[in-house]
Amino acid sequence: MIRVREITVVRADPRLDVQQVQQTLLPLFGRHPLFVSRIEVLSLLKESIPSITSLELEKVYPAELRVTPHLEPLAMRVTIIGPDAQQEEQPSDPENWSSFITEGGWYVQTATPQKAGHLPHMQLVDWGARPNPGSNLFSSDFLQRMRTVEQALATQFGQETISRAVYLRSQEFHLTVVTSGEDSKNLTLWLDTRGTVEEQLQRYRTFLKGIGLGEVTQYIDLRLKDRVVYK
Repeated sequence: MIRVREITVVRADPRLDVQQVQQTLLPLFGRHPLFVSRIEVLSLLKESIPSITSLELEKVYPAELRVTPHLEPLAMRVTIIGPDAQQEEQPSDPENWSSFITEGGWYVQTATPQKAGHLPHMQLVDWGARPNPGSNLFSSDFLQRMRTVEQALATQFGQETISRAVYLRSQEFHLTVVTSGEDSKNLTLWLDTRGTVEEQLQRYRTFLKGIGLGEVTQYIDLRLKDRVVYK
């Protein structure tokens, strides 16, 4: 009599695919609820939905499990740029859906949340094969590195980041900033993941002291160890 015969999924996030969750948890049917643990359920779900971070498990004896999964929060809005670097690739989903990157670097398409306007925006270029929803595009360390650079540019140099472009295959990112002062201008800084953040920021400090921004019209490349290239 005391066996799992029903699994109810509580949808705490509109991104959650309830049918996928139920399908994944099919092996739990017929089990004694007492021996079904939250850790086991979470492990099962993360195999098919890796962006799940935690869940709540309620056992309603004699036969029901109630599962409330929680997904990684959205970190950025994303626009995928086509191979010609001009034509934006539009998602095939309804018009009110948008593309996002989660905190863990997962690419998702979902109905646009009300708070989406407050999320920073990135352009994804140089991606080789077009990413599919559910793909892990890069690590959380990559996003954190980009945030660290943006914060340093704002606090140490007084430069606000106004746009971001991520080059997936080469694992680099280009940040367009607005410089401060009377001769304010927009310029793009090129950074990557091969060197440390501090190394690349130190090259920028050295460049500003030695050359300055007067001759820069487009970009400053901070990726190279032995030189700084600019245009």
